[in-house]
Amino acid sequence: MRKQRVVFMFMVLAMAASLTAAGCGGSDDSAEAAPPIAKAAFIKQANAICVKVTQKRLAPAFKTLLSEYAKAEGDEQKVKQVEVEYVTGTLVPIVQAMVDEIRAAGLPRGDEKKANEILDSYQEAIDEAEENPEDYPQKVNFAKARGLAQGFGLTSCKIS
Repeated sequence: MRKQRVVFMFMVLAMAASLTAAGCGGSDDSAEAAPPIAKAAFIKQANAICVKVTQKRLAPAFKTLLSEYAKAEGDEQKVKQVEVEYVTGTLVPIVQAMVDEIRAAGLPRGDEKKANEILDSYQEAIDEAEENPEDYPQKVNFAKARGLAQGFGLTSCKIS
């Protein structure tokens, strides 16, 4: 259990480190998609969404997580509860909002398939984290989606 807690905190700390440079956030999955836009405009808008939402939502949530985690230290059941509540109550909704807002802004003309692949990869990780929050970050994480996003130019979407 201690090893899992160390891995969880490492992932949270890695996310915090990325918050100093950038972040991610979003809106509603049911929103109608905007018409396609130029790839450069898509990258600029998506990176701006990630920075805005990370700085305004994930950074403060991370501070709260650290505070709650410190209060729970020594109580394995409470620590696990804090971790699960963070994943389900904070991380999942924020990343879902990021995906929705990016999708609603419009996909890059000619690269819609690749953009959808990236956003769908985030969605798969969101769904897995929602279904199995206790498996974050050992078995459920955003590594695949983050890698696809980084390779496409979405350098500010650093969700772990």
